[in-house]
Amino acid sequence: MAVEASTPIELVQQVYSSLPERVAIGRRRLGRGLTLAEKTLINHLDDPESQELERGRSYADFHPDRVAMQDATAQMALLQFMTAGLPQVAVPSTVTTSSRPRPAPTSTCTSPSTSTARSTTS
Repeated sequence: MAVEASTPIELVQQVYSSLPERVAIGRRRLGRGLTLAEKTLINHLDDPESQELERGRSYADFHPDRVAMQDATAQMALLQFMTAGLPQVAVPSTVTTSSRPRPAPTSTCTSPSTSTARSTTS
């Protein structure tokens, strides 16, 4: 099974073209080097020059370039979009599923043969 990239190259180029400038802004504002997570977050800030950057206290506005969802969370989000009648999502989305085999669920319910409920037909 071949897997192809679905992210437009223009989107990737746009994200990486702003990275050096925004990382420099983050280093200048914080007065130190940045972790990979900080570089990623600063690169996606709405306004890296003036938004507050106090760890654990500041609220920030981000512009993600892609949203990754997985398993049931993704299914629920997609169902909500469909129910709302939205024709498309605001940013490209990736849905991943777990490829690990999962153990069979255990059940504490009684089997149908031992159930006390009776069905009737008319």
